[in-house]
Amino acid sequence: MFEGFLLVFDTKYRYSYNRPVTVINKWIDAKWEALMQTPAFPEYTSGQSAITGSVATVLTKIYGNNFYFQDTSCMRYINRQRYFNSFIQAFDKCSIRRLYGGIHYRISVDKGAECGKKIGMFIIQKLMK
Repeated sequence: MFEGFLLVFDTKYRYSYNRPVTVINKWIDAKWEALMQTPAFPEYTSGQSAITGSVATVLTKIYGNNFYFQDTSCMRYINRQRYFNSFIQAFDKCSIRRLYGGIHYRISVDKGAECGKKIGMFIIQKLMK
């Protein structure tokens, strides 16, 4: 996760992309708001995608492709449980929600996911030595 954060925040401040809310408010609808709270740092790349991508890659290597689990982290807030058949399935859901929530562009989610998977593979290679 640490390696992912380093890469993401280096990239965010290297490119300094505006978030969708900034662009939409300026050019389309001044009153539009994202469904999720918009972070106060640049948009590109998606940190959530990179971090969850790296973690899912490493956990899949350790526990395999078919690791069923239940996520109860939302029970307290919305009384909802989520079920996943693999870490990759959970990663896919977690990653794309940033796009649907209105705080990332598709390219940022995709590139963040790609970077996260590469970081995960890098960590696995280091651990295997």
